[in-house]
Amino acid sequence: MTTSIEPAAARHTEHDSNHFVQFYESDVELIEDVGAFLHRALGAGGSAIAIATADHVASLTSWLDSADTARRRAHDAVFVDAHAALDGFMVDGWPDDARFMSTVGALVARTVRAGQPVHAFGEMVAILHAQGLGDAALHLEDLWNGLAREHRFSLFCAYPDRAFIGAEHTPLFRHICDAHQHVLLTRALRDAGEQDVHPRLALAQQRATALEDEMRRRRRRWVSTWRRRPILRPRSR
Repeated sequence: MTTSIEPAAARHTEHDSNHFVQFYESDVELIEDVGAFLHRALGAGGSAIAIATADHVASLTSWLDSADTARRRAHDAVFVDAHAALDGFMVDGWPDDARFMSTVGALVARTVRAGQPVHAFGEMVAILHAQGLGDAALHLEDLWNGLAREHRFSLFCAYPDRAFIGAEHTPLFRHICDAHQHVLLTRALRDAGEQDVHPRLALAQQRATALEDEMRRRRRRWVSTWRRRPILRPRSR
């Protein structure tokens, strides 16, 4: 069976440098979109790089196999465990610029020498954010942007949208959007007609979601308080 190619990121997969971010709802959605993104480069005679969690590496490998790119993948796709990659350049909870360039930067440099399209997927920023290292994630985004100024490749970053539900995450969400050329919304919104949006619109959506979450929290607190209230019984005469 051949996997159909989902064109979700088709507008952001050209051969020039491109850095975009997607906020996704489920792993299934993520694997399908990233798989299509990597497949596009492999199908054009280029290369693919995926720096992802072990589970996602396994899922992407399976996806590409089912998409009839197994032979090309064996030669032109590189899969790296994201946690191992982070161990290679993180120092005291912060990305070391020189170590990043000598590890991830060197990998990208070797891959782009062929002159064919290179599509890279990076999940390290999402891991740092999940560990409470938001500022470190932003610095890593900056390092990726610096690398893109030196080499031509297209970079797909992804964060689970549930990681930004609360209003306390709004400032970081805004900075993450600003660090990318394009912002892709969840598949539900893309199916409704939206593809990529301006960072301000993405921020407005995040704020609306945060407001809904705060209302749900207040409702739960009210219900909990109401249930714990003392029950007043009428006095017997």
